Order: sequence, then C-alpha cells, then structure tokens
Amino acid sequence: MALRRAATAAMEICSTSAAPLAAARPQVAAAAASSLQQARCATSGIAVDVPNGNVDKAWRQLTRKLREERYMEAAQGRVHFVKPSERRKQEASMAAKRFKQQEFKQMLGWIMRRRAGGF
Repeated sequence: MALRRAATAAMEICSTSAAPLAAARPQVAAAAASSLQQARCATSGIAVDVPNGNVDKAWRQLTRKLREERYMEAAQGRVHFVKPSERRKQEASMAAKRFKQQEFKQMLGWIMRRRAGGF
C-alpha cells in the first residue's frame, strides 16, 4: 500500500509538465524540473512518464517495470530474515524446478517432431 502511495505521488509530480511553465517564468520551470528529478530519485531509478494525464497507462507501465525488476520479490524477501542455509535450499529447489521444466519442454518438442514425421 505504501508503494502504491509513493508511486501515485511520483506519477502526480511527473505529470506536471515544465514546458508551459518555462515560457511563463524560468524560476518556476526550474523548481518544477527539480521536483521532477526528486520524484525520479524517490522511486529508486524506476520512472514512468504520464502522457496527456493518462494515469492508468502510466500505472500499468510502472507495475510492469516493477515486475520485470523483481522489485516486490526483493521487498518481500526483506520482511523477515532468511538464514543463508535456507536461502541456498530455496535457490537449489528453484534451480531444480527450472531444470525439470526445461527437460520437459525438450521432451515435448521431441515428441511433437516425431509426430510431425508420421509416428
């Protein structure tokens, strides 16, 4: 929930365009640019522009970027301490799972090629 509030606040700051302000008053434009830069720094380097006030599209982009960066998994991993031995066990089980999935895909591909050949 706190992440959503921070992201919404950052998007609101990012949605303000400094271009119309630059023509009116240079000091205000500089202040808007610095607040935009601060908002980008507050989101740990993940920034999303809000084109034409379309917050829904920007929200989808932000969630996609967070998912690609595995931000939530890292945050959930810091909720409680995991012993290094447990972490190694988890990583080994995930590696075994990936290996089994890869083997299954290869076997399935082999079967499909055999069927395509007339067997």
